[in-house]
Amino acid sequence: MKILALTDGRPGNDNQTLAVAEKLSTRPKADLEIKRIEFNPLAILPDFLIGNSAIGIKTDISELSADLVIATGRKLARVSRLIKQRTNCKNIQLMWPHHATQDFDMIFAPKHDDLAPAANLHQTIGAPNKIDKKYLRNAANEFIGRLPKLDGEKTALLLGDISREDAKILAQKLSEQHKPVYVTTSRRTKQGIRLLFKVHLTCDNYFFNWHNGGDNPYAAILAIADNIIVTADSVGMISEACTTGKPVYIVGKPKKAKFLKFYNYLLENNKAQSFEENFPHKPENSYKPLDTRNSVVSEIRKFLKLKE
Repeated sequence: MKILALTDGRPGNDNQTLAVAEKLSTRPKADLEIKRIEFNPLAILPDFLIGNSAIGIKTDISELSADLVIATGRKLARVSRLIKQRTNCKNIQLMWPHHATQDFDMIFAPKHDDLAPAANLHQTIGAPNKIDKKYLRNAANEFIGRLPKLDGEKTALLLGDISREDAKILAQKLSEQHKPVYVTTSRRTKQGIRLLFKVHLTCDNYFFNWHNGGDNPYAAILAIADNIIVTADSVGMISEACTTGKPVYIVGKPKKAKFLKFYNYLLENNKAQSFEENFPHKPENSYKPLDTRNSVVSEIRKFLKLKE
C-alpha cells in the first residue's frame, strides 16, 4: 500500500497529517510519500467559487497517486478530492473540509466543532500528534548537551498568543517559584511578549525563540519537564501537552466558544488544570493521557480492513 501525505507548511496542520500517516505506515508496512503543496494567491477564494477546480493550486498534482491520501485543513482537502476523482483512491481528511464533504471516505474532526452527524464523520478529542514515550525519549537524546541542565523541578512553558497583562502575571508567578523554566515560543507569539519574558522571567530559564529558526527543542522540553504550562490559544499544543501524561496547566481561557468546550472537557476530566486557579499545586491523581492519534489510526485500519 502507498500512502500520500499532503502538507502545506502550516505546522499545526502538517503535524496532524504526519502523525497519522507515519503511524499508519508502520503496520502493515506501507510506502509513505510526503508531498508539500504550494498555493498561489487565488487559493484564498471561498469554496463556493473555486469548487473542485485546481484554481489556486501552484503545485502540479496531475501525476500524484496513491492507495490512500491523508490531508488536513480546507485548502489541502480540495487537493485530496481532486486526486481521488482522478485515481479513485481512498482519502482521509483531518479537520472539517467545509465543502463537498461526501467526497471523503473518512473525516476526523474535533468533537468541540459540534458538527452534524454524517456517515463518514468521526469525532476526536483534541488533535492527533506524534507524542508518545519513544518520540519524547528520542527527542531528549537528540538534544543532550544542547539544552542547559537547570537544577530542580522543571517546568515547560509552551508560549503561544497571550495578552501582555496575562504574560506579566505568568512571568511573575513563575519567577516566584524559583524553579527552572524551559520556554518555547510559537509563530503566534508576538515580539513584545517574547521581550517581556526575557526581562520579567527572573528564575533560571532557557528560552527558545521560534522566530529565530534553528532546531526546535519543543519535544525535548516536553520530555524533560516535570510539569507543563501552555497558553489557551492552541488546541494543538494543548493536545500535545495532555498526551504526555504530565501535569498540565492552561493559562487563560480560549476566546472562541468551540475551543472553550475543549478546555472545559479537559478540566472536567482532570486532564488539565487552570493555571490561575491551581498552579503550583499538583493534581491529586494521575490522568489517562489523550491518545488521539492511535484512536484515529485504529479507525482507519478498521475501515481499510488492515490488521491492528
